[in-house]
Amino acid sequence: MKAGAARSTTLFERNREVFAARYPGVWSKLEGIGKPLTSLVENDGHAVNIDLGAGMLYPDPAPEWSKTQLDGFRRSTDRIGFPNPNHCNLSQISLKLLEDVIRYAREHDLTATMEGLPVVDVGYLFVFGIGIGYHIPELVEETPAKHIVLIEPVAEFLYHSLSVIDWSRVFATAEDRGIVFHFVFDSEPDRIARQVESVVSREGNTFLEGSYFCAHYYSWQLKQTYILLKERLKNFHLSTGFFEDEIEMVRNCVRNLERWPFHLVESRSFREQTLPVFILGAGPSIDKDLPIIRRLRDRVIVISCGTALGILLKNGIRPDLHCEVERGELVYTLLSGVHDEYGFDGITLIASTTIDDRVSELFDKRWYFFRAGLSSTTLLKSEGTPLYGADPLVCNTAFSAAAYLGFTQIYLFGVDLAQKKGGRHHARDSVYFKEEHTDLDEMYVERFNREVPGNFGGTVETFWLFDLGRQMLSRVQQDRRTNLVNCSDGAKIYGAKPKVAASITLPDILPGREDVLARVEAQLPAFEAGEMLRKVDFDAHIQGCEDFVEAFDEFLQTTLREDDSFVKMEARLLEFVNERRPDFRGFFSLALSSIVSMLRLGSFFGSRISDEAKRRAFFEHFIGCYRERCIEMTEISKDLLSSVDKDNKRMGEQSTQLLA
Repeated sequence: MKAGAARSTTLFERNREVFAARYPGVWSKLEGIGKPLTSLVENDGHAVNIDLGAGMLYPDPAPEWSKTQLDGFRRSTDRIGFPNPNHCNLSQISLKLLEDVIRYAREHDLTATMEGLPVVDVGYLFVFGIGIGYHIPELVEETPAKHIVLIEPVAEFLYHSLSVIDWSRVFATAEDRGIVFHFVFDSEPDRIARQVESVVSREGNTFLEGSYFCAHYYSWQLKQTYILLKERLKNFHLSTGFFEDEIEMVRNCVRNLERWPFHLVESRSFREQTLPVFILGAGPSIDKDLPIIRRLRDRVIVISCGTALGILLKNGIRPDLHCEVERGELVYTLLSGVHDEYGFDGITLIASTTIDDRVSELFDKRWYFFRAGLSSTTLLKSEGTPLYGADPLVCNTAFSAAAYLGFTQIYLFGVDLAQKKGGRHHARDSVYFKEEHTDLDEMYVERFNREVPGNFGGTVETFWLFDLGRQMLSRVQQDRRTNLVNCSDGAKIYGAKPKVAASITLPDILPGREDVLARVEAQLPAFEAGEMLRKVDFDAHIQGCEDFVEAFDEFLQTTLREDDSFVKMEARLLEFVNERRPDFRGFFSLALSSIVSMLRLGSFFGSRISDEAKRRAFFEHFIGCYRERCIEMTEISKDLLSSVDKDNKRMGEQSTQLLA
């Protein structure tokens, strides 16, 4: 046995060519390795291991090791699974579909024979380690997954595999079976997990359930990545919204645009502002920083986030700007109590157009923004651009608004997005710890299930929504490149400089707050009540709802004739959506998330039916029930849009009469 043996040039060259043609980005990374730090080990002309310098990659010869690993994978498959369809973004409309499906399953004696996990229509196979690659060809030949994600912390292992397995044959087999490869290279588990999450975000989550985890060799990076992904990927079953939610957001948006004059905050460049901004959240670490914030308050712009407003006012700190993003009634309920006690004089509201319009009523001035991807933005925004990165959390709203409004020196306080082990999830004076809101406290306590790096070192506990907000803060910072300082003792925000509040020093001479705010507001487009709505072409959106029915029926008939699985049906659906998006843009903005989620609901049951004939019968029945629910959504959408259009035209006529 010898290390560094001569490789098979013919095989290596053939693999090099196929990677350069099919995956040029991967080959570029391999080319950049230079001289490998590890070497291939051969015995009798066959690769059997990789010499790491301080030991071998495999504890046994690679062919035997790979066979053992594959046998174990086949016997005890490690998969993503759910005990019930509650993860399918169930709402009022899809619950009707669920009732139809369950009724059919019971009438045809399917429930007792359904498998515990999908037997068909599986989305992903996540492979932890490429190594020499002996396991790859068999996985490609056997897996029912449509996407294979190859995760490798040491890119040069793939380089060695080019001398061992025939990648051109692997890719040909994958192509014949309709499988797509994704390569992920990184040495840091959190970054690996993010790349994998990006793949799932791009390729879709409809068939994530049933996906496989296959471990090839042991390393600390792969073990930590496995732990992260086992928890995180389950959250990808949460959709961006459901139909009823979109309907309510449109209603809220209409009321806000109808009732109030406002200024519009957008994702565009504004004049640079040198006055520092303090963004204040309700995280637990703000408790210790309140004295410092109070001392520096008159020399900075203060922006409060959500429930932090009550904490600040109780402690004698009145913000200049206050941010809200959620549409729910709870926001109004909580804010109205704070308003009754302290009043909101001098505070300008920065909020999504979709908030409860009664929230707008509490403030004298309103700066609205449109959220990207929402139906209200597609249907009702006649001017301007959405505010990038303004969700999912109010701290995202505050930072995105400040960064795009031209502020360059931004400090974060109480934007913990995490808790210390055994600590609190929010500040001491937070509404979550009041006796009447113990249910909210309990809800948060149960959520924290993942660890992330701490801002001042170590690790802290968080959950998917806080972590998503943390990642969005980093993305906006990467885009705007502000001087972002994080004084919060919570989760690390990449791109923000950690700094304890006591060490903050501000310039002696700073511009006045009122002058700066007036200058910023003067740059924002101003709209009178109802002005923006009068520019919306509601007739086109209403016509789109009507035309959708015929087109959708044609799509379903083609599906019945030509498709035999939910995977193929989804592919055809996405093709239909892409082709007809201009025609049904308004309706899709309201209903598309639920249209796709209901497919997931059908697949949850249909993919568990082993008998092919019974699975086909279920598929055909589902399509009929699916059509009923989708057509019902067109009727609800049309009624809403017609009502808004009628009111809008009436207001326009009244405005014209007043001017005359």
